[in-house]
Amino acid sequence: MRSLKEAESEREVDDVDSKFNLHFPPGEAGVDEGQYKRPKRKSMYSTFSKAGLWEVASRFGCSAEQLG
Repeated sequence: MRSLKEAESEREVDDVDSKFNLHFPPGEAGVDEGQYKRPKRKSMYSTFSKAGLWEVASRFGCSAEQLG
């Protein structure tokens, strides 16, 4: 609010608006509290495992048993 009050030109107002939209995108306006959900933590391991990359990775190099 202070930045808007101190803005002296239309360009400065647009800059303040752009900065605000970076933090609060316009598509999220009007969302009630409690509707935000925490993102699930995803590791690269779980992503690759679900994609089935173990089948591809097993064809390169030797297995853990062979290495041991």
